[in-house]
Parts: sequence; C-alpha cells; structure tokens
Amino acid sequence: MNENENNENVALEQKEENVEKQEEIAETKVEEEKNEEVKTKKEKKKGKSAIIIALILIILAAVAIGAFLFLNNKNKSKNVSDDYQNDLVFFEQGMIGIKVGEKWGYINAKGEIVINPQFDQILSFSKKGLAAVKMNEKWGYINTKGEIVINPQFDYAYSFDENGLAKIEIDDKYGYIDTKGNYIMNATYDYIGDYSCDMAYVEISDKYGFVNTKGEIVINPQFDDAYSFEENGLAKVEVDNKWGIINKKGEYVVNPQFDAITNLENENLICVTMGGKYGFIDKTGKYVINPQFDDIYSSDDNGYYRVEVDDKWGVINNKGEYVINPQFDAIAKYNPNGLTAVEMNDKYGYVDSKGKYVINLQYDNVSNFTNNGLAAIEVNNKIGYINKKGEYVINPQFDDAADFVCNDITRVKLGEKIGLIDNSGKYVTNPQYDQMSEMSSEGYFIVMINKKFGVVDKKGNIIINVSYDGITAADYSVEDTDYCIEEGCLNQRAYGSEYCYTHKPTTTSNKYCKYYGCLNRVTYSWNDYCSVHSYMEY
Repeated sequence: MNENENNENVALEQKEENVEKQEEIAETKVEEEKNEEVKTKKEKKKGKSAIIIALILIILAAVAIGAFLFLNNKNKSKNVSDDYQNDLVFFEQGMIGIKVGEKWGYINAKGEIVINPQFDQILSFSKKGLAAVKMNEKWGYINTKGEIVINPQFDYAYSFDENGLAKIEIDDKYGYIDTKGNYIMNATYDYIGDYSCDMAYVEISDKYGFVNTKGEIVINPQFDDAYSFEENGLAKVEVDNKWGIINKKGEYVVNPQFDAITNLENENLICVTMGGKYGFIDKTGKYVINPQFDDIYSSDDNGYYRVEVDDKWGVINNKGEYVINPQFDAIAKYNPNGLTAVEMNDKYGYVDSKGKYVINLQYDNVSNFTNNGLAAIEVNNKIGYINKKGEYVINPQFDDAADFVCNDITRVKLGEKIGLIDNSGKYVTNPQYDQMSEMSSEGYFIVMINKKFGVVDKKGNIIINVSYDGITAADYSVEDTDYCIEEGCLNQRAYGSEYCYTHKPTTTSNKYCKYYGCLNRVTYSWNDYCSVHSYMEY
C-alpha cells in the first residue's frame, strides 16, 4: 500500500469515527427527543427562544420540487400536492420583521422602517396589535409603535390568539397571560396546548386535562395523552395505550379501546386503528366500516378515502365501497369529477373516476392537476406542464418547479436560480433568486440573493429591497443558516406517514435538526416527514 492510499484509508476511518460519534451523541438524546416529539405532536410551532428557526415555508432551491411532486416523498400515496390553499399573512398590522446586523425591527410594505432594529429576536404582530420581542435573554411584548407594553420577563413568549391570550414559558413551565400582562394561568404546567373551542389541554406530571379561557381546570388531568377539541366539541384522549373520545364535560363518548384515532373532525366517519388494521366508526363508537385496510389516508375530506391493501392502493367511498380497487403502487387524492394521479412500477399517469387510464403511465414524476387545468410532470429530470389531454402546455425544461397558485403563477428553478412563470410558460421574473418562499395570501414572496433577504410581489416587483440579513413572517424567522438533508436522517419515526425527527448535518458538526425547524414539509400536518431542516442546537 502506498503512502497516498494509506492517507486515504486513515481519512476514511476518521470520517467513519466522526459519523459514529455523531450517532452516539444522537442516541444519548433519545429521551430528550421523545419529550420534544410530544411537543411537536401537540402542534408546538416554535422551538426554544435561543434558536432562530428558519421559516417553514421557505423552499430551498436544491430541494424545492420534493414538496410539490409525487415521487420524492417517502410515503408517495399520501403526499401528492393538492390545490393551493394558503392563509399566510406576511404583513400583519401592515408590518413584517427585518434583521439588520444582529438586531430585528419592523418595516412596512412601502419599505419604510416603522420600528428600528433593536431586538434580539421578534415574532410577527398578532391581530391584537402586539408582537413578542426578545431583549437581554427575556421576552416581552411591544405595540405597533414599538413601545414595550409587557416588560421582557419570560423565557419564551408566543403570539396572542383570537381570545387575546398568549402562551408564555418560564423555567420550562407554561402559562397564559392576557394583553395587559395579567396571568390567566400561572406558569406551572409542563405544557399547554393552543385554545380550540375555548378549551386548551394542559400537561402536569405526565397527565393531561383541559382548562377554559379563564384558566380554570374543567377536566382534571387524568389522561396519558390528549388532543385539542374539534369544532364538533369532541377530543381524543389516551389511557393505557388505548384511545377514546370525550366531550367538553369530560364524559366518554367512546371508551378508550383503539390503537389510534384520526380525523375526529368528521364525527360520522372517524378513522380508527385496531390490531394494525384501519376502519371507521361513528361518534358513538359503532363501526361504520370494519377495520380491514393496511393503511388509510384519513385526511381526505371529499367523501372518498385512499386505502392500502397488500401494498396496493385504491379508493373507497364513505360506505366502504370500492370506487377504485386496490391496484396502484401509489395514488393521489381522489378526484371524483376529474383525473387522479397514480403510480405503477415507478411510472406515473392519470386515471378517471373509475380508475381507467386517461393519460398513460409515462412520466418520472407528477403532481395533481390544479384549478387552471395544468399539472407538473417530470421527464428525464426536467419539469414541464401538461393539460388534461396529456398535451404539453409548457415543455419540460426546468430543473425544479412548483404547482401553480391562484391559477396563473408558479415558481421554477433553472440551474441554481429561482424565478416565476405564468401559465403560458412566460417568465414573470427571470430566475435570479437563491431562495423563494411560498406565496402569502397577499401575493408576496420572501426571496434571497447572496444571503440577503427581501420581498417581491406576484408580478416580480420588489416590495422590500433584497438587502436585509433576515426576515420574519408568520412567527418564523428567515436568515442565512445551514441545512440538513433527508439522507442524513438519524431518527426515523412513523405516525401515519414517515418523517425524520432528527437529521445528521450536511457538514461536520455536532448540531442536529429538530422537526419544528422544518423547511420542506410536504404538508402542514405534524404527521408528515420533513426532508430539509434548519440547524437546531442542543
């Protein structure tokens, strides 16, 4: 063996040792991760205040298509893109957060600084006109004039909700305050959920109960796990590893007996799991469709459900009758009045409402058709768009692309840059950005060039100059950071569909990624995996 070969072997061994050390570090964090996982499962949107989290909606140029097309998802049958829906608001109270150097402030849509950069961290303004800000390691609240109305005193602070209440954290305990800073609930709970139907679940000593908006315990902590109440006044709870359903009085509507319960919002067709099989019950616990499926995409809300039997996917109606027999390797959300994307043997096409091919299997990747009648397809690593006849409207030419939003605009990637096109394929703005967020409900995109951030509108006009070190919107902050990739997954978990809870970093570092630092979540539900994370420090 020559000297070069020996050096290469030594380097390889050292690299392998580094990886092993990183994995050992991750293993020592198992219990911590389990605790954090509970918080994530409870729809905890924010991590610890010491960390700037990257905006969930930013799509990295290198992986943008994974969120929009079929193939790149681990559970392909469950993560096909549906029609665009977005209630994101970037300019709450007419302002968006910006970072200059190491300090954050607020700017309006005219590009005028309203509140000078002076804070260590910030959240967006709530509809109550207050924003959480961090100064000297503590969080408080300011008004739209930048005046401190609740002194910084909390280890972390959340935005005020529609009830005028905000969750706060002190010494790893949680409570709620009102807009005057008065405690509605002292910070004594191990965790508190968000209010829904004027009730919030609380955790204390590993037991869950519920409180009202006055902070009064109305259902004593007695459950091993609990979820928020749905609009129908029902909540699912866990006792001794079995799930049941309670009403707002804490009375059992369905006794704990199931391995899992999902889609509780549909009280007449509630998906349950028993012995590894999926079926449906009504709100009394009576079976409507007996457990018989290996998997169900229970969040389909159009009266039809994708089901898996023996590794093949089909569609049933709400009576349990097959509309399309299980025959495909994967299937998109069923469209009873149009075309549905399917996969067989790594090729993709479209079928009608009876499962008959309308566009034959021929593509390497596809998305569902959007309201403008176009679907993104991939051929030989290039993305284009077809109509419902399978005719090319925009020839495959892009290295990455998203679904059309508002029928007329979408993001595309050419080389390493992102731009916007209209539904004829004409550029609205040439590919020039390193990153571009999803579009907000106001029609804005957050963009990045050379590690500087700004905002553009759907016509490509610059609203906020691309000159800031960070931008915060929807309670998440965007700034230059490092990212983790799917292949670096250290801790695979499964809750209905797989995701990676902790990622190995892309560079040699002892940093790992947490799920709530997700940059490229396939859907916005907690049970979907994330292929790209921002760095999260332990």
